[in-house]
Amino acid sequence: MDQPLKILHIASEKTWRGGENQIRLLMEGLRARGHEPFLAADPGSEILRRLGKKFPSVAAPMARISWPATVLRLHRYCRRHGITLIDAHSSKAHDVGLGLVTLDRRRRLIVHRRVDYPVGRPYAPLKYRTSKVARYVAISNAIAEVLRRAGIDASRIVTVRSAVEAEPHQGIDRASARESLRHMLGLPRDTLLIGNASALSEQKGYGYLMSACALLRDSPEFKGLNFHCVIAGDGPLRDALEQQRIALNLDNHVSFLGFIARVPEFLAALDIFAMTSIDEGLGTSALDAAHAGCAIIASNVGGLPEIISNNESGLLVPPRDPAAIAAAIARLAHAPELRAAFARAVHEKVLGEFSVDAMVEGNLRVYESLIR
Repeated sequence: MDQPLKILHIASEKTWRGGENQIRLLMEGLRARGHEPFLAADPGSEILRRLGKKFPSVAAPMARISWPATVLRLHRYCRRHGITLIDAHSSKAHDVGLGLVTLDRRRRLIVHRRVDYPVGRPYAPLKYRTSKVARYVAISNAIAEVLRRAGIDASRIVTVRSAVEAEPHQGIDRASARESLRHMLGLPRDTLLIGNASALSEQKGYGYLMSACALLRDSPEFKGLNFHCVIAGDGPLRDALEQQRIALNLDNHVSFLGFIARVPEFLAALDIFAMTSIDEGLGTSALDAAHAGCAIIASNVGGLPEIISNNESGLLVPPRDPAAIAAAIARLAHAPELRAAFARAVHEKVLGEFSVDAMVEGNLRVYESLIR
């Protein structure tokens, strides 16, 4: 297009997780292509702290009580900067975006949907079906289907999958990373390392992974398996998971590292990446694990089957099923060649279908179609 696009990205979350990283990658990609991304985010939010000096930004309180003032403030901000495209990246942002297009009908609203659970009732279906939303961008086909089941016309839904950067994972020696992690934890060199790095929340299903570890230790069919499960990250369930570890007497088989700064090195050390989520819009942690060279076991939920083809590029297990998780781990534990084959297959798939360029270009096509 002759003129650069001006897009206001609205982010409502105060923490930094996968969705916020996608906004960063998208804004950086748009700027690299000559467009002008703007950011509206909650004061004190992590995304405003990280991106506020890199992009034109405005602090916008996202609490419901603040919405009238926030909408008016952003309305004036958009008029001042000539912004006509609004990209809302969460449910609260969706509500603010609706206010902005109500005040000026020349604006076009795009809503990103990143979660795979059903659209809530009784008011959410009305919010989602309104014609004021020009396009919904689903980050997986699973989410696109959720939106269709909510009654949204398929012509307003576009799937643009999330992506992660490959570069941070390049050049890391997996053998050295594995040896370093085993040394830090005081583990023998032949210990199988299972793990994950994500927020310790209910959604991630870590309790089922810990129950699977107890089965791996105690069940006669898994006798003699030398393994250790390493979980990196922090979150609201940290204390509860620590208590579960004590109750299951798993001190010798499970470690919590808390927040870690160098995730690529951690992932490179793992023999098996276990993503036991109970729901997952797509699962960008699995994309990172693929770039790190891990064999992956994942729950058969949400967008994860779009990354993992069962028995071809990893293993899929039913959600909330410790016995199935334990059996999948044991299968890969005794088959290093299969682990390597799965790791190669998922890496090739992620390189081909989940690149940052593809994500940015997919979103850009949505914007350009609305301007035309």
